[in-house]
Amino acid sequence: MANLEDMSREQLIAELVAARRQIADLREDPSAERAPALDPQDARSVLENLLEHLPDYLYFKDRERRFVLASQRFCQLFDCQLADIIGKTDEELFPPEVAARSVADDIRVIETGEALIGQIEGSANTGWVLTSKLPWRDAAGEVIGLFGLSRDINELKTAQDKLRDSERSLSVAQSIASLGHWKLDLGTQRVRVSDELARLLAPLEFDSEIDLEVFKALLASSPTSDHLDAAVEDKSPWSDQFQIRGVGGELRNFRTAGQAIIDDSGGVNSVIGVVQDITVQVRAAEQRRALEAQLQRAQQLESLGVLASGIAHDFNNLLVAMYGNMDLAMLDLDEDSEVIEYISEAKAAARQAAELVDQMLTYAGQGKASSEQVNLNQLVRDMTSLLESSTTKKTQLRMNLCPEPWSIRCDSSQLRQIILNLVTNAGEAIGADAGTVLVETELTHHDRASLTALRPSQPLKPGPYMVLTISDTGPGMDELTQTRAFDPFFTTKPTGSGLGLSAVHGIVIGRGGAVLLDSELGRGTRVRCLFPAGSPMEDAAPDTDDDAVWRGSGTILVIDDEDAVRSLAIRALERLGFRVLSANNGAVGVELFAAHRAQLNCVLLDLKMPVMDGEETFAALHRLDPTIPVILCSGFVEHESTRAMTRAGLAGFLQKPYTIEALGQTLHEVLG
Repeated sequence: MANLEDMSREQLIAELVAARRQIADLREDPSAERAPALDPQDARSVLENLLEHLPDYLYFKDRERRFVLASQRFCQLFDCQLADIIGKTDEELFPPEVAARSVADDIRVIETGEALIGQIEGSANTGWVLTSKLPWRDAAGEVIGLFGLSRDINELKTAQDKLRDSERSLSVAQSIASLGHWKLDLGTQRVRVSDELARLLAPLEFDSEIDLEVFKALLASSPTSDHLDAAVEDKSPWSDQFQIRGVGGELRNFRTAGQAIIDDSGGVNSVIGVVQDITVQVRAAEQRRALEAQLQRAQQLESLGVLASGIAHDFNNLLVAMYGNMDLAMLDLDEDSEVIEYISEAKAAARQAAELVDQMLTYAGQGKASSEQVNLNQLVRDMTSLLESSTTKKTQLRMNLCPEPWSIRCDSSQLRQIILNLVTNAGEAIGADAGTVLVETELTHHDRASLTALRPSQPLKPGPYMVLTISDTGPGMDELTQTRAFDPFFTTKPTGSGLGLSAVHGIVIGRGGAVLLDSELGRGTRVRCLFPAGSPMEDAAPDTDDDAVWRGSGTILVIDDEDAVRSLAIRALERLGFRVLSANNGAVGVELFAAHRAQLNCVLLDLKMPVMDGEETFAALHRLDPTIPVILCSGFVEHESTRAMTRAGLAGFLQKPYTIEALGQTLHEVLG
């Protein structure tokens, strides 16, 4: 056979046709009947048509890797004529990076005589082709070169890239949404499982493709299996929820949904389903419901606060009349009158009622806790009657008070609230059965070691402590109840707000103390309140009323809508030496002020009134004559009631309920 480079194009085609015919002959069974041989001219025509019209890139190279023949499509690819490439190598025709990829494959095919089938070549810049290269053999079977066929796969590559990008986006989206999917092929009874689903349902172990029965077994705790069978049978979609334990043992919530895929004939050939982790959403919904319940309780408490505020206001007006009239009665009695003792006891009861009103205002958010040195022993003794009335007749109230009490710094009203709440709880724990409630006080000294042993809820400073202990012989509490005993709104009683022990804990902690709870089922409960002790003090002596009442002169205008309060104020002021004008609302008060301001020395003004309230009335009076002093009277704390009015020139404040002594003292301070 002549050298390939010396042949014309027609000779090369003839040789190719002859070579292919010889190879075919060798592969056929010599004894078999042979098909008619293709005429050389026809074979040449076929090859020429292929080279001219084949949409793929066809080329031939000799052993030195020089081009000897190429299709028209191949020449168009490189924008050249066949004559431009015949006898040239890749290195001579193409850039080094392009030639290098082809040279290595060519050498391999020529030297090994083995074909390379279906190799993807190219890049995003140069384009992509799918190439196969086969050895070109002569009649003797010797490799004399190679021929290659390349197909443009840019559209396929683009489609693959888009598919890959779409799958990547789907995977990311599923990860963000905590959503996995699966698909059942009814023909193979195999289920394909997405990576995200396998991750979501860990520690359950899923392969990417598993048998249907294995899939059902893994999800046995979910309703998926039942829904899947129903979908195949009646072609209905489904949506449901289930729970499984996560890797850490935590309970996780999932939503599952799916439906059958129906083919053109109306049958079901597959079922597809999704599983989404909705643990975060479920917990958020639970938190939202808890917040809604908390908001509802807060609204209820706000309503109770408004109610308490209104009751406290009205009750304070009643107490003003009670206080004042008892003061007036005592002023008219001889010092040795037996009636004075009765009135003193009534005043003490009224004082306790006033302190309860203060607690109601504090509950309503309109009170103000004071800080004073309090004798705990004396406070307990003063509350004896009230404490006895807070328990049943079958409950015995006992007291064991320390002989040398030290003072504690606290608000006496809040301390009464603590004692009353704890004794009431103890009595309710005993219930209708016979039992004992013991109230004890004790002075203790603690160093860091002993305080640590007590295990308080917050650190305490070493030093002396007054300890208030309330214990009962009731049924006691279990451990769960003890852990929640001081939680707001927690109660084991069928009625009640659950604020008693919570309020106790808050007050004691706020005073730098601690609350310790000891309880055991069947052995009762003991609550200890530790208060930092101040200094030794003796039990307070009984209250005595001072007969020395300040007296003045002049004219005072009383503006108050409550008849009892206004009447008492008139009599008290007259007793103190004043002439009195009165008005039952702000509008009438302003008219009287305008008519008599030349004679007026002072104005006593109520805060809460119809028509014109205290603030509006004060502003009107101040516009008429800012030099006449105005004293505001209210059951609300001074800071809340007088904040703006003080800046405008308010002369003084008198807290309801007030005594004649307090009224005189305030007038003395204002008028001199």
